[in-house]
Amino acid sequence: MAGRGGRAGRGRGRLAAPPAFVAALAVAVAACGAEPAAEGGSGGPVAAATVAAALDTCRAGAADAGIAALDTAIARVPGSVDALATRGLCYWTRSAEGTDPDADAERAYADLTAAIDAAEGGAAHATPLDRLYGHRAFVAQARDGAGWAETLADLDAAVRLAPRDPRHTLDRGVVRLSAGDTAAARVDLARFLVLADSADAARREFVEAMLDDLTE
Repeated sequence: MAGRGGRAGRGRGRLAAPPAFVAALAVAVAACGAEPAAEGGSGGPVAAATVAAALDTCRAGAADAGIAALDTAIARVPGSVDALATRGLCYWTRSAEGTDPDADAERAYADLTAAIDAAEGGAAHATPLDRLYGHRAFVAQARDGAGWAETLADLDAAVRLAPRDPRHTLDRGVVRLSAGDTAAARVDLARFLVLADSADAARREFVEAMLDDLTE
């Protein structure tokens, strides 16, 4: 998706671990810093420090260790939205470099689905629901045999939840273009230019160039 690195793999697009995903989770974890460190039963909080340490470990290239720490936390608190989302990120990070990328992409998708389900069920969470859908959309495209339908459905949800967030509109426009829906892509790309900050020069220039290409 736009602004997020990519690599080819096994005959289909496999996108690298999204920097925006890492940054969003890091901000979410920081926002939880004042929460109690105690960890209770299902649905209770996982300490923000636990999630932050695991995220840092995965970002440092030790995904196995980060996943192991989150396994322990999630075993105690199965409904922790942010721990599940962070483990999904760790699996996705590992899928880019690991020996079984398809299995790790499936694990990432399953964790993000569990995080979304828990959030929609009322569990406390720092990561906004629209971003959880945006992250899952990103992972969905790399699943074995996946087309664009799941990705677009999740981006539709993200746009519906946060209609003024330009990143979701841009991602959906790029995906719609990749899926061959040029008319709908134009609408999203033009909408991005309305929503995006005027200081976001690099992405605005990228989108303007795309729109110029589509009108030639």
